[in-house]
Amino acid sequence: MEYENPLPTKEPDRNLFITDSAKNFRLTGKKDSAKISVSKLNREFYQLDQISPFDWGIPGKSEEIITVEKLRATIKTKKIKVTEAEAFVPETHILGLHPKVVFPNTKSVKRNRLNRLVTKSANHVTIFGNDDRVNIYPNTYPECCVCRVEVYTKLTSASSWNYQGRGTGFMVGRKILMTSGHMRPQKPYASWMIKVIPAYYDGRSIYGNSFYTYGESYVAYQSDVGNDMMVVKLYDNIGDTTGYFGAKSYNDDWEDMNVWTMTGYPYDKGENRPTYQSSISVVDDDDGDDVKLPDGNSVDSTQIESYADEASGASGSPLYSWFTNGQMYAIGVHHGNETDWELFGSDLHSVASGGDMLPALVIWARNNWGN
Repeated sequence: MEYENPLPTKEPDRNLFITDSAKNFRLTGKKDSAKISVSKLNREFYQLDQISPFDWGIPGKSEEIITVEKLRATIKTKKIKVTEAEAFVPETHILGLHPKVVFPNTKSVKRNRLNRLVTKSANHVTIFGNDDRVNIYPNTYPECCVCRVEVYTKLTSASSWNYQGRGTGFMVGRKILMTSGHMRPQKPYASWMIKVIPAYYDGRSIYGNSFYTYGESYVAYQSDVGNDMMVVKLYDNIGDTTGYFGAKSYNDDWEDMNVWTMTGYPYDKGENRPTYQSSISVVDDDDGDDVKLPDGNSVDSTQIESYADEASGASGSPLYSWFTNGQMYAIGVHHGNETDWELFGSDLHSVASGGDMLPALVIWARNNWGN
């Protein structure tokens, strides 16, 4: 018997589908140069007259990058044990027990199916056996909480925005995004911008053209694979609409249980439509570096290894599952791949960052940035 996705109990407020970020732009000329008048083409419409050039997007305000040197020089505090942060499931959303599978709309690059890394230009693809990823329509919870993340910088205050790259992130609070630490804007720059589009599908959010936001502040780590995380404070409370993930510290009793899912935007198969892979097993976990949180407390981090199919652009994807208490928890933030060298050879794995650090960083962000 095939079970249907549980239906929502409330209708969504569609007024929330237009964010404040979508209404913002900065005039680069005189402040009074923007004028509005009745359209010359259709009297029922309006047009902008005498508008000077404008600068789209909203730059971030503050950042903190926890380098290897800074991290290892400051770990002197007593560790705290944090195991979980709760999720939020909107009553307006369908629960994604079986997300809707769709056809891909981009051509896939050729992939090696023999557990080897494939390199094409600056991108990589790692497939274990058959490619088990499928494209989905992200209108169910929690897949609607997964976001396409685009990073831009300016070399000078007068220059245009320079596209640095993109990846994946996921909502962990009303205005809080989790993604990979290596997704942070790369210096040098005069200003930076992180654009976040939840439930991205064929060029826009499924919530509409005006449902997106930008990063206001971030704290990024990347001293090793276990703590490759960046938590971002957003300008808009889009998590009120999408819902958001909980987070849980990985328990090695779960090893070899094929209960995990990963959703993201890898370049080879998810450029425009998210990919979804379920029934993933964690095959091993290793200790990562200890991490000092912004509040001064320190926690453990963990490298979580699996055979999840992945590619460039999937960085920041959640590794997650439903739990018996009805909560959705992420246990890892996808980093990429890593080779384990052993006595009689090596083994290539997909690897995610997790451990006590993941829920601890989420709870810190919620407490300090509002939830």
